[in-house]
Amino acid sequence: MFRTSPFVSLITIIGCWSVGFVHAQSKTKRLDIAGSVAEIYKTASDDDLYLYFFFPEGHVPKKDQRSAAVFFFGGV
Repeated sequence: MFRTSPFVSLITIIGCWSVGFVHAQSKTKRLDIAGSVAEIYKTASDDDLYLYFFFPEGHVPKKDQRSAAVFFFGGV
């Protein structure tokens, strides 16, 4: 049976915790993506979360009725 030393386990736990802590402290940055419109859709823990819209050329918001594709990405 495979066994690890308590020291290796402790270092692994501290390493995982510190990576999560550093990531949790970083703020979301608004990206400048060509052809997109960015809107804040939610503020969580004093951090703005953005939604990016990509409209087709010649899009008229009040007249056009088209299908949409929505993609969600869970993060890093």
